Amino acid sequence: MQYNIKLVSQWAHDRGLTDQTNDALRSQFIKGVEEGGEISESVLNRDKEGLVDSIGDELVVLTIMCINVGLDPENYIKRVRCDELAKFDSFESAVSSVEALEICCQYNMWLGGLARAIAKQEAISQHVTLLVHNLNQLSTLLCVDIGECYRTAYNEIKNRTGRKVDGVFVKDE
Repeated sequence: MQYNIKLVSQWAHDRGLTDQTNDALRSQFIKGVEEGGEISESVLNRDKEGLVDSIGDELVVLTIMCINVGLDPENYIKRVRCDELAKFDSFESAVSSVEALEICCQYNMWLGGLARAIAKQEAISQHVTLLVHNLNQLSTLLCVDIGECYRTAYNEIKNRTGRKVDGVFVKDE
């Protein structure tokens, strides 16, 4: 994942998304809430492709947020296998489990904690760690490779054109 972190970091820098300001952080947080909603939506709709896309997009957002506050994303965006959650042999069998819904709910709870930290201008490192761990849990449970999610997201955005609007990259249609 380190290679993808470097690519995503450069992509974000090239598009002016790496300002170390609270406004830039808030803008990325809003994008992260959108992606978090898409994660839950993908689980509820049993949409594996949507899940891979939204987890990857969320990792991109978290990478940019790390940069926005001066954290090295390589210390936070990590693959961690959660063997205790590797109990299913396919996405289809796992996605309807209670655990999948619980992890989605927990993810949204961690997003709330991140929101409070940003609003109070407090450190976000602990919150990023919790969110990435939660994404690792979800990807393990749902038999999805989190590294592939990140690669897929980068491959989708790498040639994207657009402009920065209120601190968020808005792609050209």
